[in-house]
Amino acid sequence: MHIRPAQHSDIDELIRLLHQVEDVHYQARPDLFVQGGIKHFPHELEQLLTDPNQPIFVAVADNEDSGKTPLHQQTQGEHILGYAMCIWHHHDGSHALAQELSLHIDDLCVDQESRGLGVGTALYRHVREVAREAGACRITLNVWEGNPKAQAFYDHLGFRAFSHNLEQLL
Repeated sequence: MHIRPAQHSDIDELIRLLHQVEDVHYQARPDLFVQGGIKHFPHELEQLLTDPNQPIFVAVADNEDSGKTPLHQQTQGEHILGYAMCIWHHHDGSHALAQELSLHIDDLCVDQESRGLGVGTALYRHVREVAREAGACRITLNVWEGNPKAQAFYDHLGFRAFSHNLEQLL
């Protein structure tokens, strides 16, 4: 497996994985998420792929990985095992926040058939290295309640809460 920036030829695979993420979110919070919905449509991914402030990285199966990871039928492109969609945050000019650069992981997904193989850890390590090289002081992300596997994964990587979003249903 190797990690690289996402390309336009990856959009169909990204859409497939975005549906997997949405299914997890819908199962956890059907009051918030639409069954069968999707976070980004293909034309929106096209725009994201050209935005340097929103890098997307993909984990791609190498030829020697084909015996270890299930490959989907695909006529073009590489098999994407997972992705990390990120957003750079430049905090400067604020009267309340320290001036800093941080990288937010907006979405990290590992193909449901490739979980437990180190794909998520490899994606995170790549994102962490990109953030370090750019001089970022932190990486942030959000995890929905009702997704204990993701929470355990991020705990294992050393993430700690620095704020809480609360709700009161009416």
